[in-house]
Amino acid sequence: MQGIPESVRRAAGLGRAGAAMVLAAWLGVPAGPARAATVVEPAARLVLEGGYDSNVYLDGRGGDRMGRVSPDVGVLVKDHLYRLGLGYGADLLLYPTLVSHAVTNHRGELRLDWRPARRWTAELDAKGTYTLDPVGLAQVGVLAKGGQALLLRGGARVAWRAEKPLRLALTFQERAVRFDDGTGAAAHVPGVEAAWILSERDELAAAYRLDLFRPIGATAFQGAEAHEAKAIYRRKLDRRYALELEGGPALWTRGGQVSVVPEGAATLLYNHRWVDLRFTAQHGLALGALAHPGLYDAVEAGVAWRAGRTWRLAADSGVWRGGDVPTGDNAVTGYLLGGELTYLFGNGLSMGVAASRFARFDDPSPAHARNLVGLRVGWELKPR
Repeated sequence: MQGIPESVRRAAGLGRAGAAMVLAAWLGVPAGPARAATVVEPAARLVLEGGYDSNVYLDGRGGDRMGRVSPDVGVLVKDHLYRLGLGYGADLLLYPTLVSHAVTNHRGELRLDWRPARRWTAELDAKGTYTLDPVGLAQVGVLAKGGQALLLRGGARVAWRAEKPLRLALTFQERAVRFDDGTGAAAHVPGVEAAWILSERDELAAAYRLDLFRPIGATAFQGAEAHEAKAIYRRKLDRRYALELEGGPALWTRGGQVSVVPEGAATLLYNHRWVDLRFTAQHGLALGALAHPGLYDAVEAGVAWRAGRTWRLAADSGVWRGGDVPTGDNAVTGYLLGGELTYLFGNGLSMGVAASRFARFDDPSPAHARNLVGLRVGWELKPR
């Protein structure tokens, strides 16, 4: 959102409707009856946090007091055919003792849901993080030589539904990590899927995915490939529950070696007016944050609970294990526990306390553990 004219910045004083009108004009969305159904709404958030970080560099050098300023801006554009969300955010980190300068992480996000015709749907989701400093890199859980890194992840899906209970889809996933010395790796994953609609709540699908792991720059990793065959079952238990199960073999090829790797994943979501629950478990091939493909296991759970209109409690936990393909040897196992209790004042204002812990099971050394605790004050303008 850099480069927005001053007129748009002043739109905050016009209220939600005025800001939407100015943003619509700046984005080139024509006004008038021809586009009367198009809605443009701004989004903004600002979080101020003060607290303590026990392992600033994530390498055992020690802890320090922490200050964080995190602004986010975005826009939501939608009508009866599509919904497009764009956002940019930054984390400005201050450590008065261990770091002599401010550290900044940049974040970007794009989300598109589009129905161009009655039988067609398209989805696009992309996120990126750019860090400029070893501390910024440690903040996103990456420990590597140098300090700058670009981390990208995204996915796309185009689906067509036939008259009979059949839906065909093309899918694509992208993961990329590039460090400041020009090295890194990327995973390109195109795929196809055919789903049979068994009922209003159930569907069974078969999918094929091609994993292309490719090096970036001059690295020791020379690339690898994998062919995945998956059976997928999806069920909407009711309006609140959603369940997805998938599993199947992957044929891993690297340096002339061929191996069969079993893969599987499960996702359970629950959505209610006052509580949201999420549980995921997976085992399979993936590109890690250190730009190396590996055999990964992950179990994650999260909950967000709203007590009336004033209190909100959020908690997340996860266990991750990554090792060599195809045996899983030389594995690194870590876990995360985190939570936040927030009081909502109204008009987008909030105050809360948050704490988290990250550590490793395979190596309990304090050099690999991080504890964070902080007091947060925030303001948010949400699209309707």
